[in-house]
Amino acid sequence: MKNYYVMTLFPDMVEDGLNTSIMGKAIEKKIINVETVDIRAFTKEKHGHVDDYPYGGGAGMVMQAQPVYDAYRFIEDKVKEKPYVIYMTPQGKVFNQAKAKELSHKDNIVFLCGHYEGIDERVLEMIVDENMSIGDYVLTGGEMPAMVMIDSISRLVPGVLGNDASWEDESFSDGLLEYPQYTRPEVFMEKKVPGVLMTGHHANIEKWRHEQSLKRTIERRPDLLSENKGAGCKNDNDTLIEEMIKYYKGAPKRIQHFLKVYEFASMIGRMENIDSGVQHILETAAIVHDIGIKKCEKKYGKCDGSLQEKEGPAIAAKMLRKLGYNPDVIARCGYLIAHHHTYSDISGIDYRILVEADFLVNLYEDNADKKAIITAYDRIFRTNSGKMLCRTMFALDTSGFAEKAGTNDNNCL
Repeated sequence: MKNYYVMTLFPDMVEDGLNTSIMGKAIEKKIINVETVDIRAFTKEKHGHVDDYPYGGGAGMVMQAQPVYDAYRFIEDKVKEKPYVIYMTPQGKVFNQAKAKELSHKDNIVFLCGHYEGIDERVLEMIVDENMSIGDYVLTGGEMPAMVMIDSISRLVPGVLGNDASWEDESFSDGLLEYPQYTRPEVFMEKKVPGVLMTGHHANIEKWRHEQSLKRTIERRPDLLSENKGAGCKNDNDTLIEEMIKYYKGAPKRIQHFLKVYEFASMIGRMENIDSGVQHILETAAIVHDIGIKKCEKKYGKCDGSLQEKEGPAIAAKMLRKLGYNPDVIARCGYLIAHHHTYSDISGIDYRILVEADFLVNLYEDNADKKAIITAYDRIFRTNSGKMLCRTMFALDTSGFAEKAGTNDNNCL
């Protein structure tokens, strides 16, 4: 049984919060055990006080070391070993799903809940194993963060959830946000359930769900990707560039092209101030975006856009896996390669910028006339940075244009 001990001044608050719903059922079934330890019960001060004025002056009061230490020793004597003690404080590392998974393997966890201006540092140094926070904000005490962590950790304990596999598909379980979910009716206010979910084709459904998870993460929490780039994924992509130069040996035009697209994509991404994780995906995709050309020319005798989109993803995935890239980076790059000649329904700032960078290079390399450039500007370019580069490079006068909205806020049309 997993045991939680919450050291607190407000035991009723914790007990009332956890003895309901899934946690309450898990406690009732004795899958987990939650005990509160009232710090106030261990004070030796005759009036029951557990706090005092801080040395050196300052606002507020500080919880004293003695009652906290004695409450801890009570727990230690009970479990017959050194329990793992977590101090809930905004100064701690921010709790996440990976930490929940790690803590789910510990048998005895103590949550120390502070109040007032904190706890005497000496006792923290003596008993605390880790400082944890649930976010960069301040609460009145550690009880609610402790309950949040207990809930999150307990969901990973076998038997707590009705379906032990259900947590594996939830947000953050694989570093991505969860895909969209649907239930009956099939049509609600003219909105239909995506057709792939109605097919019963499990492989296609899993592929769609992963694509949706990656897309949603890029749009809503791109910081998650920057936290989990994976081995071999340097921001400058030097090794990948070297591999691509070798891949295109004897074809300087191809090498020049992908390097120019890469530089423009990188520049626009930085100017638009996109998240570092998405920037990394964008730059990686820009390097390999035309990797299918070589096979298409050999296999079909031509290399139009649709054939590149068909053949490119698998070749890129093989190279990126060899270099140790994160699977989610590989998956998103594959999507971008498979769509970078598709200009309808452009979703994601990385997709948008890759298309704009490719157009900047192609318009020049194809020696496009002014009419074609203006058409492309009006149809393709949406980021403020991409539009500026296009106007400047080709000396466009856009004073008569009905300008479409820019995307400094990373919302793509």
